[in-house]
Amino acid sequence: EQRLQIILNTLPTSIAISRISDGVLMYNNTAFTSLLGYPTEVLTGKTTPDFYYSPEDRQELFGELNVKGSLDGYELRVKHSDGHLIWTLLNVFPIQYAGENCLLIGAIDVTRRKQIEESLAKRADQLAALNRVMAVTNSSVDLQFILQTATDEFRTLMQVYSAGVLLLDEKGETLTLTTESYADPNMPKLAGRSMPIASNPATN
Repeated sequence: EQRLQIILNTLPTSIAISRISDGVLMYNNTAFTSLLGYPTEVLTGKTTPDFYYSPEDRQELFGELNVKGSLDGYELRVKHSDGHLIWTLLNVFPIQYAGENCLLIGAIDVTRRKQIEESLAKRADQLAALNRVMAVTNSSVDLQFILQTATDEFRTLMQVYSAGVLLLDEKGETLTLTTESYADPNMPKLAGRSMPIASNPATN
């Protein structure tokens, strides 16, 4: 048993055993404590619901487990001891341990991979938005329509409530709201309104 303990503690994969009835940790290796940022003695007696990033994630996991019986390559968000999000890839199997119905959990940290995937997805969205604006630019001579399309695409891409384009007059004295876009289509329209730059707190 001591030899097995040494072997498990040298594995890079995080391993834990939790009791199904109440989620209490029955065993965890060193990699598991490192993954979550807790000292081993603090983890003793903790329950696995403490580690889920949200209660809904736990419900979804057990829903999948009840249907499939075990999980292989299941992505789960967990919570580090300092509160930050960790993405993990899990294998989960029901076992008998110390006379109890338990779950054997193997986990690896895939946070960096998820960050790269999210970054690539964001970049793809940016390119798609740019392509849509360029398509309008190449097919229309209506500057107002082109600017409005660009404004709508920018607001959607940035996930903000509102966006607009302000044009400065030739004298550099007045800004005019040329296009506007709102998440709420019922917002009153302000396009066409102008504001002087000099002595205006909004343009300081």
